[in-house]
Amino acid sequence: MKKRLPTLTAALLFLVIPLVNAKPPTPADHSLDLLAYFRNNASWSKAPDAFLIENRQYGFQFLDADRNSAFSPEKARMSFGKFSVYEARIYWKDGAIRRVEVSIYNKGDADVRMSKDMFETDVRRIGDFLVAEFGVAEHEADAKPRPKKVVRRLNWKRATPLIQLEWAFVEPHVDKASGARIPYSPEYIRAVLVPKTGNAAADNANLTGRSTIARTKTTHQLKENIVRNSKGDVIIENIPMVDQGQK
Repeated sequence: MKKRLPTLTAALLFLVIPLVNAKPPTPADHSLDLLAYFRNNASWSKAPDAFLIENRQYGFQFLDADRNSAFSPEKARMSFGKFSVYEARIYWKDGAIRRVEVSIYNKGDADVRMSKDMFETDVRRIGDFLVAEFGVAEHEADAKPRPKKVVRRLNWKRATPLIQLEWAFVEPHVDKASGARIPYSPEYIRAVLVPKTGNAAADNANLTGRSTIARTKTTHQLKENIVRNSKGDVIIENIPMVDQGQK
C-alpha cells in the first residue's frame, strides 16, 4: 500500500489542477485592493489624469478620447478585498469618479470554466465577506435579460461606498434551433462601487446601472455619427475601440 501512495498522490494532483486554474490567481502583495482604495472617500474625487498617473502601474488606460472611462485587464495586479479580479473599469462624471465595476469572475477570461458548485461557492464566499464588512444586504428580484439567463444581485445601500454584488448564469436547457443540450454555464461575478453624493436617487441609478454615466456620448451626439453618402450607404463614424481583455 505504501508503494502506491506516490502514484495516488500524483493522480489526485492531476485532478485538482484544472479546478485551480479555473480561478483567478491569488492577489499579489503589491496589488491594488480596489475595495480598500475606494473606501477612502478622497479617492472618489480623483480627476481622470490624477487617477491614471497614480495607478498606471496597475495597467489602467483610458477607454475614450474624452477620458470619461478607464480600464485595466491586469488581473495579477488588482484585488477586491481578499479576492483576485479579472479586470476593473472606472467611470467619471463632471471630473469625479461615479462608478467602479470590478470583474471578479467572467467566463470570457477564465482559463477553465467553473462548475456550478465552484461558482456558487465563490458567490457565497464573496457575499459572506461583504456581509462581514458592511452588514446585511438587500436582495433584488432575479432578472432575466434573455431566456434561461438569470441575473442576481445583492445591494449594500447603507455602506460607504454603496456596493452591489451581481452574478449571472445560464440554466441548463435544450436549444430550440439545434436541439442541442446546453449545460449550466456560470457567466460572471461582478462588484459595483458607487460613492454617496447626497442625492439618493442619482446614487441608486449609478449603482444599478440605470444612469447615463457609462455612456460616453449622448443620443444626440450618436445621431451625428450617422452619415449617408451619395450611393445610399449609411455609415456610422467615430466608433471607439474597446479592450475586452484576454477574451
